[in-house]
Amino acid sequence: MPGQPNEHIRNRRAKFAEQLKDPKVRAEVAAMMVSEDESHPLAVVESLMNRCDYAGKTLMQMLHSGFYGPINRGRLPHFLSVLKLNPEVRDHMNAAIDQALAGSNTIQGFTDQGLPTDPNGRWPGGLHIHGEVFNDWGGGPGGHAGAKAWRNKFMADAASQST
Repeated sequence: MPGQPNEHIRNRRAKFAEQLKDPKVRAEVAAMMVSEDESHPLAVVESLMNRCDYAGKTLMQMLHSGFYGPINRGRLPHFLSVLKLNPEVRDHMNAAIDQALAGSNTIQGFTDQGLPTDPNGRWPGGLHIHGEVFNDWGGGPGGHAGAKAWRNKFMADAASQST
């Protein structure tokens, strides 16, 4: 089931658990989540981790790659201050990060996240969750076809090794 923790996915995300031990990395990931969808952060962080896994990037590389509009527009300090001033928001983001690290799969292996009006927002076959679109990212190695192939293998491996 996509929403249940999966051991295979948890193992794939272990490298992100290591990166997130750095307080700066964790804070910037959490700030990005606030900027993208504070109310529903789990799908957002799953997408980040899936995209990094697919593209062979670190979390910080992807955060500062040009993918995230609010970060591109210099809004990261604002969202970091939101976390600093709001322990409940910070705890909500950290709980979502921990759930993703535990192997959640609410977005079924998709690697892209954004609004329907974003450049990839109309790409067919994705999920629509809380006003966001999760689908295959065209900006990685192999374009949309590469992302779809990665997702299909990710999902098959997760299914064959489900907990």
